[in-house]
Amino acid sequence: MATTQNPEVAKLLYDYILSKEGQKTLVREYAMPISMNVEVDRGWLNPSDAHARMHTVYYQFLIEERTEIIIRFNKIFSN
Repeated sequence: MATTQNPEVAKLLYDYILSKEGQKTLVREYAMPISMNVEVDRGWLNPSDAHARMHTVYYQFLIEERTEIIIRFNKIFSN
């Protein structure tokens, strides 16, 4: 929103997307809601179940092992 020419309109859109009605619109258009209070009926996990299944990301490890991870990735996925 910092670079928009219409910050008032951007804030209205942001508020709508975060509202229950906006979250229902996102689900209807095949997007995953962020609200725990919106029903999802497409066989998807609801947000609270998805959150419970999340894995911890160890960012420091990824930073420290970046080069080795890239080398291994390229070995696996190179022609």
